[in-house]
Amino acid sequence: MNDDPFFAPLPSELRRRSLLAIEEAAQGVQWRDDCPAEVGRKVAAILRRATNAPWRVYQLADDHYVAGSSSGLAAVDSERSLGGQGTDVDRLDALAAVMYAFVSLDKSDTESVQENYNEPGEDPRYETERFISSVNDILLAARVEWLFDDGSFTQRGNSVLYADIVKPAGWVPGE
Repeated sequence: MNDDPFFAPLPSELRRRSLLAIEEAAQGVQWRDDCPAEVGRKVAAILRRATNAPWRVYQLADDHYVAGSSSGLAAVDSERSLGGQGTDVDRLDALAAVMYAFVSLDKSDTESVQENYNEPGEDPRYETERFISSVNDILLAARVEWLFDDGSFTQRGNSVLYADIVKPAGWVPGE
């Protein structure tokens, strides 16, 4: 679970996770290879809090969403996809594109953010570590098999195996 209270799970989510843990203890973990609408909505809420320029993230994500997808198409834009429109499979691409866009803008965005035209703008703000940590916690809690780690959106497969089996056994790759 995420130790940062940025978007800490509320009691209803904690109860859901507890029930899921009991079920998984009996039946095993069932990983998803898509992104359900409730995950997209949670990520969209976090995005609005993690930056003062969410529209810039969505705009860059839309370009990535089209260029990086297998079809070169986006049924709906990334903001509407995270909001629940489109398919769960397409939503996973939209979420990945949003993650890449967020990190990219954190490194390159220098244009002032002006919310009120009568006031001076402010520097763009991207709380990248907190955003990534919160999103990864949500993905794990929903048993989505993907995570954003070290600048890439990757499947958990090997990282889960490493964290749960290899690391506790004390084996270090390359030794």
